[in-house]
Amino acid sequence: MESPLIEFLREVTHVPPGFCYTEELEPYGSCRLCLVSTPRGVTTSCTLKPVEGLKVETLTDEVISMRKTALELILSDHYGDCIGPCQDACPAHSDVQGYLALIAMGKYHEAVKLMKEKYILPAVLGRVCPAFCEQACRRNLVDEPLAIRQLKRFAADYDLEHGPWMPEIPPSTGKRIAVIGGGPAGLLAPTTFALWATRSQSLRPCRNSAE
Repeated sequence: MESPLIEFLREVTHVPPGFCYTEELEPYGSCRLCLVSTPRGVTTSCTLKPVEGLKVETLTDEVISMRKTALELILSDHYGDCIGPCQDACPAHSDVQGYLALIAMGKYHEAVKLMKEKYILPAVLGRVCPAFCEQACRRNLVDEPLAIRQLKRFAADYDLEHGPWMPEIPPSTGKRIAVIGGGPAGLLAPTTFALWATRSQSLRPCRNSAE
């Protein structure tokens, strides 16, 4: 069995705590909250590969005490950003860290899907966005910011060239709504309404009744 023990424990509804483990990345075991006890000693379940006959205990006094100590150490020196400065600086508050991670893993369609949760036309934004996220990027403290806008453009172009990701539109409820204007909000509104099964029509505002 190639999957680590933590996945097996989650499948049988015994969910060990943990901050750092995700199926998309190689196990690192840095938070040490998923500790379990084996005949060879206490170890992290995210790095332990289960084998036949392996005896595991998850709630011994020693394990619980070590998990508490690990959590106390994490909380005693926590300087991380719960919301990244790049996401906070983005007018749409998009998950910048999330789609950059997906791009790094080569999951370009998934990255575009995450972008489209907050805005449409990511290929356009990849060319004209003022990139406030780059101004707030933590990498500025070291040398220069990540090329977030260019990475967005790359992923969006790849998505368009290889079959763009499109959300599933539910059947119409029969309700209709008019959207006035074609600015950023006016472009996003019809997409949002379509996801709510409401059809919309965009109208251009006129300066006076004669136009």
